[in-house]
Amino acid sequence: MKLLDLITLVQWLKDADIQAFELEEPGTSLRIVMQRQFQPEATRAKESVLSATLPKHRSHHVVADAKGIFLTAHPLRAVSLVAAGDVVAVGDVLGLLKVTDVLYKAILADRRGRVVRTLASDEQLIEEGTPLFELDVGESSDLTSLRKKTWNK
Repeated sequence: MKLLDLITLVQWLKDADIQAFELEEPGTSLRIVMQRQFQPEATRAKESVLSATLPKHRSHHVVADAKGIFLTAHPLRAVSLVAAGDVVAVGDVLGLLKVTDVLYKAILADRRGRVVRTLASDEQLIEEGTPLFELDVGESSDLTSLRKKTWNK
């Protein structure tokens, strides 16, 4: 594969919001994984403690838009993409759906809010329309993260 072809392929994957791509031919193997890089703090608040401390606001569920295996973390990472207490914006990646052996679909926040809890188990087979995350979508001025994230660019 030529370098220009590889660059074009990576741009196409990025534009199509495809998180993983794998190609195998005799004597050749190519794996491309698209991901955000971040290093969360070592400790995370427990959901039960966090739920008790959150102010009561309107709740919103982020649902699966396809059938697949639900993943809270990227397969090459040990840390969940989001945790209870994280404030997310529209378009932030909350989790992944493994729809084929090599194709992962991002589960995106469709509203700004604070993650209250994850409603599905990691590696659970889910159907389209299954609630996956509960978000607190209270007043935007009330939404401050309970956990600091460090993002690498």
